[in-house]
Amino acid sequence: MKRSSISYLALFLQLQTAYGYKVNVRDIPPDADIIGNGVWWGTGMPRDGFQCSPAFPLSISADKTVATCCLPGNSLKGSKDTEWHCCADGHDLTGSKDNGYQCCADGREWNGTECKEKTCPNGKVLVNGVCQCPDGTVEGTDGTCKPPPQCTSGLTTGKCYGFVGTKGLPLAFNEGQYSERAPGKYPWVTPGKFQLCRDENCASGLPVNPGTEVYIKDLHSSREPGNDAGQWLNNNQNGAHITKTPNFLNAGKFTFTKWPCGKYCIAGLEAGLLQACPDANPGLTFSQQDPEACLEYEITEVPCSIREESNNCIWKTGANQCCGKMEC
Repeated sequence: MKRSSISYLALFLQLQTAYGYKVNVRDIPPDADIIGNGVWWGTGMPRDGFQCSPAFPLSISADKTVATCCLPGNSLKGSKDTEWHCCADGHDLTGSKDNGYQCCADGREWNGTECKEKTCPNGKVLVNGVCQCPDGTVEGTDGTCKPPPQCTSGLTTGKCYGFVGTKGLPLAFNEGQYSERAPGKYPWVTPGKFQLCRDENCASGLPVNPGTEVYIKDLHSSREPGNDAGQWLNNNQNGAHITKTPNFLNAGKFTFTKWPCGKYCIAGLEAGLLQACPDANPGLTFSQQDPEACLEYEITEVPCSIREESNNCIWKTGANQCCGKMEC
């Protein structure tokens, strides 16, 4: 086995604080094998990788792209755009290019000299370490918190919806991609049940407005492999077909704009959304070249769970059960 490029002496010399320290890291490929306290990859002999000592357990970044050896009770934090540090539990890497970076306790940030209580700009407040607009306000396109508009999209985070395209076919996952397909057994096609989320935990009750960053979780599973329920629509772009991913870091960022007669225009937060190619069942792709491009869907609320009594409240009373599509 090849020798590690992680120097334990360097780690000791970098122990500047009790709450974290800067470290060297190794890039690891997606097919790397974690064996005991080491990580290895490649098919050649010896395999590439490294082994951590018992005093410095192996730690892998949240996006599983780099790894290093950290002290017990520490974990690898940071990114390729900032720095990589081993931070103690309850701490995260904070700071900026101008101020430098340090591990600070959750809810605090590095100002170049010390960890100070994190402050939020544009009228936002700190909630669980994240800056967000206070209750009763929404974030505008300029980043400031404003009173909500009188009109709403009718869409809410935590709820689930079905998407039907202009040809009257539902958006479904089949053959490794999302496209508008008729439900059927051969091939097996199950329409998606799409939960709209503003974050990985999918906090419920938040408005979905034009310009709002929205992640889409498909609660349905495909027949093969059958274990992919609850995964995110990913961020494939520029011709690559949008598919599923279990990794939230690879989830696509969508936005919804309300159109008349129960229709919605779905696009990317910063990119457009297009059909991926001229095909009988074209997939979807984000387009950086055309940020205003969007795809039209009729969206209908569906139960996230078919066994909840609250589903009785989805339909309204009255002769026309589908008035307004989203609301009566």
